[in-house]
Amino acid sequence: MVKMLVAQGWSKNEIIYEMQRVFGNDVLIIPKKLDDERSIFGKVAPLLLAGVFFGGTFAFTRLRHLN
Repeated sequence: MVKMLVAQGWSKNEIIYEMQRVFGNDVLIIPKKLDDERSIFGKVAPLLLAGVFFGGTFAFTRLRHLN
């Protein structure tokens, strides 16, 4: 079934969704092997926001203790 879907041009994610539809959620999946369909902003934005938040919190507490 997988070979047939690959020959038809299905992506990895589409094949896994089809396998889960046919066989249920008992399909073994290696998450690293899935295609990541997020844009570059979707991949990097959470890290940048966390860095800004923790950096701002650190700077605020340092400045508050200096006064």
